[in-house]
Amino acid sequence: MNLNGLVFTSSDYKITLSATGPNGRFPIILNIVESFDYSAKKESEYIHVIGTDEPQALKTNTSTYPGKITIEAGELELFLIACGAVFITQLYDATISIVTLKGDLVKIFKSCVFTDHSGAVKAKDKRSLISINFESLGAAGI
Repeated sequence: MNLNGLVFTSSDYKITLSATGPNGRFPIILNIVESFDYSAKKESEYIHVIGTDEPQALKTNTSTYPGKITIEAGELELFLIACGAVFITQLYDATISIVTLKGDLVKIFKSCVFTDHSGAVKAKDKRSLISINFESLGAAGI
């Protein structure tokens, strides 16, 4: 049985980003992504009853979609200039999507806000990376 169609390497993905800033809304295909981390989380709460130590139920009440992208500084800076922003935390209503080049798998993070923009410049480094944390109001898959 050949299961190659189920295995995706990092070169099989493309990541796109669009966001709105002072100069309007701009899309970009990110070409130099070091890493893209995402998750879907459910907050849970134990329900207790007076007179018992053990919880009687476990309920969930909210979903969150946090993530982190680490990209090349130059690629992000060109995008920020186009949007009219200095830091990505100044942009809003972003959409981030990750898709395989075959179109087999798509995740779209909607209404993203960027909560952190951090980078560093080090002597003799061959490249400069910027890490961006985001949170999304929702995610969709195709």
